[in-house]
Amino acid sequence: MLFRSDSSAGKYFEATAVEAIGAVIAHNAFRSLAEGDPALNSPVGLIMFMSGFDRIEDAINTVLEYEHDPHSLAGWIEEVDGARTGRPTKTCPWIAQSLRVLGAKARDEVSGIFGSALKDLPIYRDERIVRNVTRSTFRIEDVVNDPERSSIIYIRMTYADLEQLRSYVRLLINDLLYRLIPPAAVIDGREARGNLREFLILLEECASLQRMNQIQKAAAILRGLGGKLVCVWQNRNQLEATYGK
Repeated sequence: MLFRSDSSAGKYFEATAVEAIGAVIAHNAFRSLAEGDPALNSPVGLIMFMSGFDRIEDAINTVLEYEHDPHSLAGWIEEVDGARTGRPTKTCPWIAQSLRVLGAKARDEVSGIFGSALKDLPIYRDERIVRNVTRSTFRIEDVVNDPERSSIIYIRMTYADLEQLRSYVRLLINDLLYRLIPPAAVIDGREARGNLREFLILLEECASLQRMNQIQKAAAILRGLGGKLVCVWQNRNQLEATYGK
């Protein structure tokens, strides 16, 4: 089932997919803690879980039957349709509620929602991506908040690699911009940037990334938050073809 993202159906499916994928991500985070395996709480672990069932209903039931709090330390009370039943539960209530709502929808609708959730994830089947994103001790926030030193990060690849990995590179840039633009801090009644250091993002060959809404938003607010964004184009025609006049 295919939907245009700017149609009402497309927006509904994307919003519902965000809620469903959030519940599955949280479920995998609990599994990661319980099993001591960080790979479970990674994009690779997510797509392996979501694509590891013959039927979508089996994936939903697996989450609903899982004990996220096996020792009842959180004191969770079961919720059905937003109302508490009074019964204690070892399954995270909001995760269970999100997937119950999903499971109650028509089968074709559920398939469309899962399809929307998975549309950007197949890239994580690439062996190179799997090796490099399953485990990490790197946090982009540390680059701009280290009090002792500044840092430079280069991300380089051939055009052939970019063609193959474009969807992943777009996700990477979206994540970098999201993490580097924290809310402004208020100090002594005055607004200040949220990061310790100012930063510069240089994006070359922007046309090859295609249109990215996050870049448009960042261009409008980045300077006031201590950042600079430089986008490099071969000519004006590239810019107008991608973002319009």
